[in-house]
Amino acid sequence: MAELRERPLGFADSAPFIAEGRATVAATATEVWEVLVDHRAWSRWFEAVKRCEPTSEPAEGVGSTRTVTLAG
Repeated sequence: MAELRERPLGFADSAPFIAEGRATVAATATEVWEVLVDHRAWSRWFEAVKRCEPTSEPAEGVGSTRTVTLAG
């Protein structure tokens, strides 16, 4: 099993594995955005996410952080 380690944001450009997904939903862009920024509700929408908790103040916006607990 791979070890999860904190990485700088730029790591996303060279990561050995990148997960992407697409879905079509009957919702406006505003409605979708409201779901995405509701971090505590991520476990209802994303199977692999068991928990998501903000770790910064403010909890949202540029520079905010959170801890995400994944299944497995």
